[in-house]
Amino acid sequence: MGVTVGLLGGIAYCLGLFVASLWIRHGGWPIWSGVGVTSILALLVAGVAALLLPRVWLAGPRAGLWLGLGAIGLLAAVNYGWQYPTPSASDISHWLSSGAEAEVKLEVGGQIETMPKLTRSGNGQFWLKVDFVRSLDPNGIPLGAPKAWQGKLYVTVPGEAIPDLYAGQRVEVSGKLYAPTPPKNPNAFNFQQYLADHHCYAGLRGQSVRPQPGSSPPRWALWRLRGRIAKAHAAGLGERAGALVSAMALDRRAVQLPYDLQDTFIQAGLAHALAASGFHVSLLLGVVLGVMAHPSVASRLANPGLAKLVIGSGVLAGYVLLTGGQPSIMRAAFMGVGALIGMALERGVKPLGCLLLAATLLLLWNPIWIDDVGFRLSVMATFGLIVGVKPLTERLEWLPTTFTTVVAVSLTAYFWTIPLSLYYFNTLTTYSILLNIVVTPLLTVISLGGIFSGLVAVVSPGIASMLAWLLWLLLICSSG
Repeated sequence: MGVTVGLLGGIAYCLGLFVASLWIRHGGWPIWSGVGVTSILALLVAGVAALLLPRVWLAGPRAGLWLGLGAIGLLAAVNYGWQYPTPSASDISHWLSSGAEAEVKLEVGGQIETMPKLTRSGNGQFWLKVDFVRSLDPNGIPLGAPKAWQGKLYVTVPGEAIPDLYAGQRVEVSGKLYAPTPPKNPNAFNFQQYLADHHCYAGLRGQSVRPQPGSSPPRWALWRLRGRIAKAHAAGLGERAGALVSAMALDRRAVQLPYDLQDTFIQAGLAHALAASGFHVSLLLGVVLGVMAHPSVASRLANPGLAKLVIGSGVLAGYVLLTGGQPSIMRAAFMGVGALIGMALERGVKPLGCLLLAATLLLLWNPIWIDDVGFRLSVMATFGLIVGVKPLTERLEWLPTTFTTVVAVSLTAYFWTIPLSLYYFNTLTTYSILLNIVVTPLLTVISLGGIFSGLVAVVSPGIASMLAWLLWLLLICSSG
């Protein structure tokens, strides 16, 4: 009964977030109006369920539980509204409240939060945590003392200005602020919402960047490790192929991958190959558990279950940090840790319950992830695999065992993500089913090889480059 209550509670919480999102994000309602409507609906549905369902469903939950689920839905809506991104009173976006000031050239000082990257137009881009702002005259001379401001800016600068910039560096950027505009078409990319999801509400078209004196790159940082891995892959495979292997191992958002390669994979229905996900977590856990199950290793472990939990969790935590902590990979890592806990306790793990628990815990921490595309695709694909692979495998038993698994996984993941793919990408490539079946073995080897050579690159970039070179033929097959 306790497990059932937990499952119902998780479902009620996720539904509360989803309905609140429909009113606020997609319906354009004021935040607390949307929260209020969602709360009323949650209590109304719970009240009706408490009155009617116990009379019809005699073995089901009692009235008190249904009311409790309504309260959970209400709390979910409140949590969504409370954490929904809105600018603070001192946010730099308020500088744009006056139309005249929007055209004034500014000098903005702050700290770079992310490694700068090139945009599709060839400009450099990074997120800047703002410290101060001051106006400049047409000749670039400061007008008065700097004024303290807070918040984050989406900064674009000429591409040649970013090679020597790094995350954590303090800089002064000269340029003009602008407010992001909403999309003109319903299905167009919503740049305004994209910035808001990163707690940013204005952009800065920078003309020049001046590093503040006294700053130097840190000796140890995650971005340095990513850069070290990317350079090792590039040394062994060339710039484009090396970037592709790094993206397949770490996620395309963790490295600078050429946009034409990204577009090619997306159009072919292989976007998941460039995103850290449950696929990568399964590979990592499979390798860790395979090594620890070897007789020469297992015989030295006093408590194999506990050792698998500690080492496996450590590997997953390191991978989550290295890939940048994307919602989809965190969901997969949570499920992986749940499976490891089940092994340590010598108890079976229910995949659906594990998926719901992982999703609920993540959404408790950050309810706005209910709107994240990667998170939704990850949850839907995983749900489809849990409920669909076994029945489909049984119907394909006339095929070779290994081939049956590949076909079942590819078909199930594809069909369960069709609605989201159509909604977000407005495309449906039927040939991607066959393509996924053909290239999945290659993607598995390349991803695992990229991860392994990346781990070696932390110690020896030279050896990692040689290992990456061995992936060249497989890479040509999968991308060509």
